[in-house]
Parts: sequence; structure tokens; C-alpha cells
Amino acid sequence: MKGCNLAMGSFDGIHMGHRKILAFADSVLTFTPHPRIVLGIERGRFILTPDEEKKRIFDEMGIDAIFLKFDEKIAQMEPVEFVEKVLMDIKPSRVVIGDDHRFGKEKKGDPGMLKELGKRFGFDVVVVPAVMHGGERVSSTRIRRLLKEGKVKEASILLERNYTLSGVVKRGEGLGRRIGFPTANLEIPDPNKLIPGDGVYKVRVKVNEEVFMGMMHIGKNLKGTSSIEVHILGFDGELYGKKIEVEFLRKIRDVFPFGDEESLKRQLEKDRAEITKEV
Repeated sequence: MKGCNLAMGSFDGIHMGHRKILAFADSVLTFTPHPRIVLGIERGRFILTPDEEKKRIFDEMGIDAIFLKFDEKIAQMEPVEFVEKVLMDIKPSRVVIGDDHRFGKEKKGDPGMLKELGKRFGFDVVVVPAVMHGGERVSSTRIRRLLKEGKVKEASILLERNYTLSGVVKRGEGLGRRIGFPTANLEIPDPNKLIPGDGVYKVRVKVNEEVFMGMMHIGKNLKGTSSIEVHILGFDGELYGKKIEVEFLRKIRDVFPFGDEESLKRQLEKDRAEITKEV
């Protein structure tokens, strides 16, 4: 990749702000696992785009991606050492970063320092200002907050695409089928992938390259146990053990308790009617 225009950053979400940076690049240097995991800043489910999804999006954009293993050794590099051992191994002609980018031990490296190091090592530096939307900076943190609040439609504007979850269908308790609403119970294999907040959502479901409308439930079910399950409209087949992808369109309602199966069924019929009238 000698002589490339190299974007550098975590790029979790690859949102509209990231895309402005990537517009100046033909290659990207990103990190795996996310630095926040290695540095102990984040735990649990916060990742918007796991590596597989991130690579697919980069490929769609026509950008060559380098996934650098981020570990304690990388984390402890002084900024100049990072440039010498990482960037100069790639030998870019230009490095493109966001205006909030930090690198090197204890985040000592900033855009100004990278520009100075660029002069020393022979590469140009382009610093791209933040993208603002609704008077607030577009960031992965902002999108995570929106998704946790169930505001998937608002998050999709900043992502410039709908948020998705992929998972393997596992056996559930059979309640949905018993009341006429069979569901696919999802197991999300990536332990860090962010799951939107509890609620019932209008979704699209991709099954074996076919796309169906559906309604997804995230939260406690009638028995009080937490579940992620989707009722797929117009689908009648076997899904156990298969991988499906769910694309979030909007939140229909909050999750609330039901006293019995009949009252749950009545509510699900209302949910389905609301979804189908929009199709």
C-alpha cells in the first residue's frame, strides 16, 4: 500500500462523519479489537460494526482495509514510535484523520503532532472537521446512545443506513407459536455487538437471501425471561440453527407486562396491523 491515501481510526459504525474522512482515502487502517476494550474503557455490548461487517462496508466503498491487532504493545507505543513502526511500515503518502483523533500512549498524539511527524517522515496529513447534525457532533457514542434508547430511526440517519443484527436461530419456549405468532429466537454470537434497547420494532429480516417484514421483540417475555425474538411475516419454514439478519426500521412500542397469553395475542395483532398497513 506504499503511496496510498490512508484513513486512520476505529471507524465503529462507519457513520456519516467517518464517511467524510474516508472520502479522502483509498485505504484505511483500523484496529481489532476496539481499543476501548483493550484499554478497559468499555465492557459488554457497545460495538456497532464488528470486524466482518466493517470489512464488508469497506469493500462496498472500494477501500482497502488493514485491521491492525490492537494490544498492550500497541497501546504503550509513544506517538513517534507508532509512526515509525506502524505507519512507516505502510508508507502512505497521505494520512487522513478526524479532528478528534488521538494516537500513541495515553493519547498523547493529536492532529498537530501528526502533522509535525508527517513533515519528518514524509507524508501529508489531512484533518477532517466533525460533521454536525441537529446541532450536535455525529459520533459513534451518540449513535450508541440513540440505539440504547430505542431510537433506531434517528440512528439510521447518522449511520446513513439501517442498523442491523445478525444471529443464529435457537430453540425458544414455543409461546409465540402457541398463540399464532411463531418467532425466531436469536442468539447474537458477538459478545460485544450492541443490541438496541428493550422494545418492539418494525424490522426487515433476511433469510436465505429472501427479505421479509417482521416485528422484533427485545426484552422480557411473558415468563419474565429476557429474549431477542422476531416474528417474520409471510414466512413458514424451519430456521433452527440458521443465521438471519435483522434490519431495524423503527420502534413500535415499549415492552410492558401482560397478565395472560390472550392479552399478549391481542397486542401482537395490533402490532402486526400497524406494520402491515405501512407496507
